[in-house]
Amino acid sequence: MRTPSGKTVDRFIEAVREKKVASSYIIEGARGVGKLDTARYFSCALCCENGNNGIPCLECVICDSILKGEFADVTELGPEEEGKQIKVESVRELLKKVYLLPSQAQWRIFIIRNSELLNDSGQNALLKSLEEPGAGVVFFLLTDDALSLLGTVRSRSVLLKVPPMESGEMRAMLKAEFGKRSDSDIDLAVRISSGSIGTARRFLSGSKLFDHCKRVLGYLEDVSSGLGLSALSVRLSPASCTRAELGELLPILKQALRDVMLYQAVGEDFSPELFSSFDELSSVAMGISRKKACAMLDRVCELLNRLEGNVNCFAAVSSLNILSSSKV
Repeated sequence: MRTPSGKTVDRFIEAVREKKVASSYIIEGARGVGKLDTARYFSCALCCENGNNGIPCLECVICDSILKGEFADVTELGPEEEGKQIKVESVRELLKKVYLLPSQAQWRIFIIRNSELLNDSGQNALLKSLEEPGAGVVFFLLTDDALSLLGTVRSRSVLLKVPPMESGEMRAMLKAEFGKRSDSDIDLAVRISSGSIGTARRFLSGSKLFDHCKRVLGYLEDVSSGLGLSALSVRLSPASCTRAELGELLPILKQALRDVMLYQAVGEDFSPELFSSFDELSSVAMGISRKKACAMLDRVCELLNRLEGNVNCFAAVSSLNILSSSKV
């Protein structure tokens, strides 16, 4: 597990020290950045019996149980299937525990992953508990986008943002976890993951990282050459592209488009993240207008945000191919 740090963590630890812990927190951050790790760390800070001035030991029985998602007084809820809505019945079942006394700690904690997948009924079911939670009850609502939650939920919660991980910290973690992978593999995973440790782990856990990079570079070469929709649809097929595949390809395409836009803006006065040489980058950047590169980047970012929801992969890939083959 990543041990969270920074201003967000300092803010929460200070609340623990001063005994001013709120009843509900929204933990916002990009996909894979470590929101669940952060919520579990905060849960340790509240429940650890060996903590030092609000900082948990992370080694005692309670901390170990929390970090494994097994502690009796910390209840976690998320979608039953990736991208599916969290059922309101599941929320109501969880809320039955709100007014029970904790069994081992002084707090009863509820962590809701992908809280943006709660529909309005599910969020409204939470409201009474957020308004009148009872003593020692804390909710952590994890989301990529706090604005996806109802205003009534946001107004009753404290917003905490989890920033992207620094490259050096991520590289050290990945080397410890994936010691058999080469330094070049790890460096590439760090560059294309945009600070998301979860994304980097997914890349390194599989064997398709470099295949995906080549596929993305080929896609941009086709776009730059002015090939039409049919050619792009062969390179990136709407009919066969899965959610998991999109989750791996889109971050690479996002980084490649950033390289293109930086080259268009400052020439060779930067270090490309994905392209192996400026000659390779130049040949692609010359055939894609800055306006088109910007529009494609916006579409990729939009699709990445929608991956956590009930995205239609066929429609998502089709919209990207149509934009990429247009005369923008």
